[in-house]
Amino acid sequence: MNTIKYNNNIILDKAFEIALESGFYSISVRSVAKAVGCSTTPIYTAYRNIKNLIKATKFKALKVIEEMVAYHYTDIEFLNIGVGKLLFASKYPRLYKELFIDNPEQEIEKRLREIYLELLKKDLVAKYISKTEIEAILSKMWIVTHGIGTMICSKSIKQYEVKDFITMLAELGEQLIMSILMKNGNIGKYREEFNAKGFTRIKHEFNWNIWI
Repeated sequence: MNTIKYNNNIILDKAFEIALESGFYSISVRSVAKAVGCSTTPIYTAYRNIKNLIKATKFKALKVIEEMVAYHYTDIEFLNIGVGKLLFASKYPRLYKELFIDNPEQEIEKRLREIYLELLKKDLVAKYISKTEIEAILSKMWIVTHGIGTMICSKSIKQYEVKDFITMLAELGEQLIMSILMKNGNIGKYREEFNAKGFTRIKHEFNWNIWI
């Protein structure tokens, strides 16, 4: 008789599927065991308790966000981050709501901010603005993106589609970046290198359909 081995990844994948359908807090040891097709023993062996499994599932969702914000939608990492988070809100509204609106967790938000800062170090503009200026832009864009993400989840403004919100975010982000560069006197140098690398300004024609 063959013995089926239930590893952590299989269990976590099924827990994530349940979260997509009904939310993180609908996950139970029994529901996951049923989805996997096993007894509850492998679940407890892998994660010890339901709290640990829900936490692992949330961090799996965070991995999805990480992938989406790292995607190269534009030549500006600052904007890619915002676009990626809005697309997550659009594709996974239930998860976005639970992660960032209903039950925000400091550990998740701290890790996400660390991910953002690592990505921003790759942005050309980081060469021409200070660490303090980067953090200021990130904080402002965090607030704006969260607000737009909340509206996407709630569908409170029905006259706009997701692509309209992305365009708005891009326009605001680009204006903010340029204003900082103007204030610190580096806008000329930035534009020169930006053009030399063959980059283009935002045309609001994002390759975002990959996630929809």
